[in-house]
Amino acid sequence: MKKRMVLGLLSIGLLLGGCGNKEASSTKEKEKSDSKQEIVLASERDVSRGNEDAYWTNLNLEVWEPLIGLDNSGKIIPVLAKEWEMSDDAKTWTFKLREDVSFSDDTKFDSSVVEKNFERYRKISPGSSSFFTLDIDKTYPGLKELKTIDDYTFSLTFDNPMPTLPYTMLNWGSPMVSPKCFDEKTGEFTKPVVGTGAFIIDKHQPEEFTEFVRNDNYWGEKAKTEKFKVRMIPEHDTRVAALKSDEIQGVYDNKAIQPLAAKELEETGKFDISSTLSANIHYLQVNNAKEPLKNKEMKQAISYAIDRETLLNDIYGGYGKVSGNLLSPLNSFYIKTPVEYNVEKAKKLSDNVLKGEKLKVSLLTTAQYQTDCELISSWLSEIGLDVKIEVLEYEAQKERRQKGDYDLVMGFRGMDNADPATMLSSFLSKEGYDNTTYNMGYESKEATELLNKLDNTFDMDKRKEMYDNIQKFGAEELPIIPLLGVDTTVASSNKIQGYQANWTGVSVKTMAWSNK
Repeated sequence: MKKRMVLGLLSIGLLLGGCGNKEASSTKEKEKSDSKQEIVLASERDVSRGNEDAYWTNLNLEVWEPLIGLDNSGKIIPVLAKEWEMSDDAKTWTFKLREDVSFSDDTKFDSSVVEKNFERYRKISPGSSSFFTLDIDKTYPGLKELKTIDDYTFSLTFDNPMPTLPYTMLNWGSPMVSPKCFDEKTGEFTKPVVGTGAFIIDKHQPEEFTEFVRNDNYWGEKAKTEKFKVRMIPEHDTRVAALKSDEIQGVYDNKAIQPLAAKELEETGKFDISSTLSANIHYLQVNNAKEPLKNKEMKQAISYAIDRETLLNDIYGGYGKVSGNLLSPLNSFYIKTPVEYNVEKAKKLSDNVLKGEKLKVSLLTTAQYQTDCELISSWLSEIGLDVKIEVLEYEAQKERRQKGDYDLVMGFRGMDNADPATMLSSFLSKEGYDNTTYNMGYESKEATELLNKLDNTFDMDKRKEMYDNIQKFGAEELPIIPLLGVDTTVASSNKIQGYQANWTGVSVKTMAWSNK
C-alpha cells in the first residue's frame, strides 16, 4: 500500500511539474550546446609562434604551466611545485611537486620530467621567443646540480647563494612541457607543445589562428568552455569592428584594444571591459650617448615637462598608474618615487643646459603610440625642444634604436620575472639587456657599484634596502624617463562571461557563454 502511495505521488508530481521539467531540461540542453560552441578571440599577433619559439605558445593560454607562478597582486604562488625551502646558506633549494598531475599526452609529471626540462633549458638557451627569452644562465646563474631526491622531490644547488630564486624562476623561468613534444638532443619542439594545463592545442595555422580544446583530465578546476580560437587580426580597428559585429567574442593580449575604444564599447552596454595592472611600463628612451640629452638636468627637465596624469587619463582612459620608477608598479618590491609635473622647474633646468637656444630632436614611435607622442611633443616644445615625430614600423624603429640613430624613443618594457634586479640592471648596467640591445648609451660608475654590491648581498632584508636605493637612484639619474605603469585591458561581448584581464593577459579558463 505504501509503495502504491509513493508511486501515485510521483505520478502526480510528474503531471504537475511536467512542463517545468521540460523547461529545465531545455535550459540544460542549451547550456550543454553553448559549452561546445567555439568562443572566438582576436589578437594583434600570432599567439603561437610554433616550433621556432622556446615556449611555442603564450603562458596565459593555459596549455603549459610553470613550477611557480605570480598572481594579480604580484604575490608568488605555487603551481606545479606545491612548496619549496631554502638552505641556510641560500645555495640549495628543495622543491616538492604536486603528485596528481599528468600531461595531456598521459605522461606522468614527476621529478624525472623536471630534470628533462632543465636539460632542455641548457640545450636551447638562449631560447628565442616572441614573449621572453628562455635562458638558464640568467634565470639560474651558477646552477651546479639538479638532484632527484624522490619521485616528487628535487633540489637545485648553486655555486653562490640564490636567495631570490623563486622570483626569477616563476612563470617564464620554469615552463614544464612533456618530453614527448621536444627533441631529446636539441631541446627544440617537434610538434605543438604538450603541457599540464587546462587546454590542449588542437590546430594551428601560422599567422592566422590557433584552436584550443579543453583538457578534461586537467588536475585543477576544469575550464568552463570546451573550445576556443584565437585569430590574428593585426589592425586595431578591424578587431573592434569584428567584436561589434559578433564575428569575435573578445579581444586578447596586452595591446589588443586601445583604452579609449574600450571606454566607448563599455558605454554601449553590449560589451564588458576588464582591466588590471600589468607588468609593463611605458617610458621615453633617451640617447644617453648624445649631448645635451645625456645631461642629467636635461633629462630631469623632460620628466618635469610631461603631464603624466593627463597622459594617463586622456590617452589611456585612466587604466594604469603614473610612475617615475624603472620598475613596474606590479613588482612587490616597487616603491613610489617622486614624480612631478612642473613646467617652471622644467624650463629652469632646460635653460641651464640650452642657454635659451632651441634644440631639434627626433622622437621615434610606432603608430600605436603616435597620439602619446603628439601630446609629449607639445609639452616638450615649452622647454625649448623642437620635436620631430617619426612614425615607423616596429622592426624599422628597432633597427634605428640598435644603431643608436635616434634622440628619443617611445618605449615599452615588460617584467619577465619578479626579481627587481632583472629590470633595474637592464636599464642601469652598462651590460644590461635594454642598454645594450637598444643602444641606450647609459654608463654610470655609481650604478655599477650599486649593482655589484647587490650581487654580493644575500640577506633579503639588506637586499630590500638596496632595491629601494637603486630605485631612488634610477628615478634621479633617469637612464630612461618612466611615464606609466599600464593596465592590461580587454573587451568582450556580453554574450560571454568570466573573461577577465590578468597581469599576463587574460583568463581563458573562466570564460564561458553567458546564460543571459
